Parts: sequence; C-alpha cells; structure tokens
Amino acid sequence: MEKLVKKYFDAWLRKDVDGVLALLSDSATYHDVFWNETCLRSDFRAYIVSEFQNSTYRYVGFDCHNISPNCTIIRYTVYAKNTRDDSNPLFEGADVITVKDDRIQSVRDCYFDPNLKTVIGMASQVHDAQQRPKYSRSGLRGPQAADYKIRLLDLMENEQAFTDSNLTLVELAERLQCSVNHLSQVINTEFRPNFNQFLNEYRIELAQNLQATETDDPNLIINVAHQSGFGSVSSFYNSFKKACGQTPKQFSKQHLATASTESY
Repeated sequence: MEKLVKKYFDAWLRKDVDGVLALLSDSATYHDVFWNETCLRSDFRAYIVSEFQNSTYRYVGFDCHNISPNCTIIRYTVYAKNTRDDSNPLFEGADVITVKDDRIQSVRDCYFDPNLKTVIGMASQVHDAQQRPKYSRSGLRGPQAADYKIRLLDLMENEQAFTDSNLTLVELAERLQCSVNHLSQVINTEFRPNFNQFLNEYRIELAQNLQATETDDPNLIINVAHQSGFGSVSSFYNSFKKACGQTPKQFSKQHLATASTESY
C-alpha cells in the first residue's frame, strides 16, 4: 500500500494528471476537508487540472503512517511556489487515503496544520466510518437534532462561545446539555465536517469585522487574533489566509485603502 500511495504523491508533485487518475478506483472519491467539497472520479480530472494550473504552492515531504492494512496517511509541507526558502512554510497538511484492490478508494485532504496525533485520529475515524453507516446507532432523531442546532446557533451567534480559545467539544456539549457524540453529529451533518472548522468560520468572520473597525491600532493583528478566539497568532494567520485568500495584514491594508478611497 505504501508504494501505491507514494506513486500517487509523486504523480501529484509532477502534476501528472493521468498518473494520478491511473491509481484511482472507478468509484474513488476526493474530499477537500477545509472547503467541504467532494469530487467523484468522473469529475476529478477537471478538478486537478484546475488545481495544477492555478496552484501557487510547492509541496514537499512524504511521511507515511499506516493505520490499517487499507488506510494510511501521508503528511506534507507547503511553501510558496516562487521561493526555495524552506524555513518559512505556508502550512502543513495530510492526506488520509484508503485503498481497495490495489487502487486508491478515497482521499481526504486535510490541510490545516494537523499534528501527527490529530491526523492519526482522523484517519482512524475515516477507517471506522467505512466499516459502518455513520451515526446509524446514535439515537439522535430529527426533533432533538433541530433543538440542538437552534441552541448551538444561539451559543455561537449571541453568546459568541467561539471566542474562548480553549473551548473544547466536551465543554460545548456540557453547555448544550447533550452528549459529545450528539453534538459532533449535529456539527458534522448541519454545519462543517469537524469541530475546529466550525469554530474557525465564526472566528474568521469576527476577525474580519474587528479589522474593519480598528485600523489604527499597531497591535491590531495580535489583538484581533485573541479577541476572535484563536489560541495563537500563527494559527490565526494560517486559518485566515486559507479562508480569505490573503493574510490578516493584507486584509487590513486593503480595507484601509478602500475606506480612504470612499472618504473622498
């Protein structure tokens, strides 16, 4: 399996579209975790052609960890394409890959700076999910799920629970007075595919609003990062850039320039 996965990664690095597709099963799927987009094999050629043509990234590294006989993860580091400076990576990521009959069955691309423990946990979840229907035995039914969703939105939008950088899934479940499994199910099915992405969407939206109203503070970025719930400035930068296509500093400068133009 490791050889097959390495071939996939090498073909991706070469931007070899046919080489990538040749390693996929007919029913293969590709899931972009950050954007929550799933692509079937029939549409994958157009997807990766666009990715290869428009990418401004350079991928480095091949760190493989087998989770089971048919599930593995590869970790990589991403740099700006136009630089060879390996001391300043843009972000790190990992692909969770499952294999069947010597062909790749699924790829989950998780580019949000995961540490190894996080990735292994995610890979285990992907593997387990393939063994049984998701949430088939959770016991959570429609009316109760709808009630949890309403209360969760209230906590996020009115109480801004996401501004607590130490907030955990367990603590949020306690505030909702529901089980962790039921909360995870509501988040995964109604919002984003995982807890961290769910929180970060709210955090980034608040950060944008804060930057739009405070342009003269020399410590603006640091203050905004903490006020919006990020545990560190680096995680704020990475999450913001992936979501908005520009760094917080670039966003602030652009807003300031727009505001100055509109004032005339």
